[in-house]
Amino acid sequence: MDKKNIWKKIPAIVIIGILIAINATGSAGIVDNNKNFYAEEKLSENLMQTYNDPTWILFGTQVNGWFIDCVTIQFNYDSPPCKEVWVQIAGGGYNKYTSPIETCLDGRVTWNWYWIDMDDTKSQTYVEQIKIDKTPPTVTIDREILSETQMKFTANVSDTGGSGIEKVEFYEDDDFRDYFTEEPFEYVWTGSGIHIIKVIAYDNVGHTATAEADTERKGRSHSYRAIFLSKPLQDLLNILVWSQKIFLQLI
Repeated sequence: MDKKNIWKKIPAIVIIGILIAINATGSAGIVDNNKNFYAEEKLSENLMQTYNDPTWILFGTQVNGWFIDCVTIQFNYDSPPCKEVWVQIAGGGYNKYTSPIETCLDGRVTWNWYWIDMDDTKSQTYVEQIKIDKTPPTVTIDREILSETQMKFTANVSDTGGSGIEKVEFYEDDDFRDYFTEEPFEYVWTGSGIHIIKVIAYDNVGHTATAEADTERKGRSHSYRAIFLSKPLQDLLNILVWSQKIFLQLI
């Protein structure tokens, strides 16, 4: 029989059926292989899963790298591998961390912590530091009569919060006269009559302290007490003074 004519003897429907069967068998093999591949890949991901060491975050209001209010310490960690965290604040005893910790100590506060894993293995001890300044500076004024027309006013400034003194300003009857960023904080007044000399001391986070003295000749020298304002109160006072000036301009 002629080979070229043999395909003409086979019904077309039989040829189509054979092709469909071959294609279906090949596709089924590919799907199975893919399923096995995805299953192995998923298993590999589970075996390679990693966990992070404990981390912490501080909550509070910062100015120039210093907190100006109480600070809250919050830890975040995975369990496993972390079983528990222990914290020590400013040289006190270690306490197990169960909830966020608040500290309100002024100055450079050192705190330590470590963690224990599920096998009761202790990590290294980590040493951290928080800088907190919630307290305004203190200031007093000494005055010295130099001559009939001159007096020297000296501001005695102390920073109890820890951030340091930024500057000290001198005013005469609320008019700015001079400022200093280093000791001695001294201002020599020249004039006559009675005037009010005011000093404003600023620390590096915006807290202020104010003291006043007058130029009345009532002795060789005098020391005057100060008025202390935290930064929020100082901001409020500045707003009130500004509002008063605007009001006086409008009437």
